[in-house]
Amino acid sequence: WLVLASPRYDTASTDVQNSRNCLAIIRLWLSILAEVKWVLSQWVSGTAPFAIAVIVAHLTGGIQLTIDILAGLYIFSRLMYATFYLQGRGTLRSVSYIVGLIATISLFFVN
Repeated sequence: WLVLASPRYDTASTDVQNSRNCLAIIRLWLSILAEVKWVLSQWVSGTAPFAIAVIVAHLTGGIQLTIDILAGLYIFSRLMYATFYLQGRGTLRSVSYIVGLIATISLFFVN
């Protein structure tokens, strides 16, 4: 009887360990999704001033090439901001945020 019971005990402990590993993976994914959600919320909050700046630049007759370059710089800086956030690089994240802010403000003075 002990010979037959011991393999079942081993598989039961393996099943428990697999369940714990699965829960750890789920918790890891949930934490990653929470970080991605935060990055996306930051992206959306910075989009409105940028959109307003692009519209004002077009309405005031700004140079199209300059508007395109500044808009591209803003989008690139926001992508880098998200990348640096997910990598945990605070200083580079701040620099990329400031670059995007400067690009947005510069769009108001494109004339």
